[in-house]
Amino acid sequence: MPCHRVLAAGDRPGGFSANGGVETKLKMLAIEGAAMAAGLVGLPSSAALTGAEASFLLADSEAAAIALDPALAEGLVVPPHVLVLTPSDLAG
Repeated sequence: MPCHRVLAAGDRPGGFSANGGVETKLKMLAIEGAAMAAGLVGLPSSAALTGAEASFLLADSEAAAIALDPALAEGLVVPPHVLVLTPSDLAG
C-alpha cells in the first residue's frame, strides 16, 4: 500500500514526509478519488520492472488505456487495443 494512503487514528491525514507534506498527500488522494469516480484504476508499477515484466502486467490487467512517457517505456509491448496517452496528451 502506498504510504500516502495510510491515515492516522480517527481518519485524520496524519503526517507525510514527501515535498509539500500533508497538503501533497491530500492532493494525491483527491486525484486518485477523481480517477476512481471516472472508472479508472491505477496499476502499481516500478522502474525496477523489466520490459517483459511490465508488458505482462499491462496485458494481464486488460487495460483500455495507459498513461506513459515513451522515453521510459523501453521494452514495453503495448497490446494493440490499448490507448497510449503521453504527457503531451495529458497536459492541461
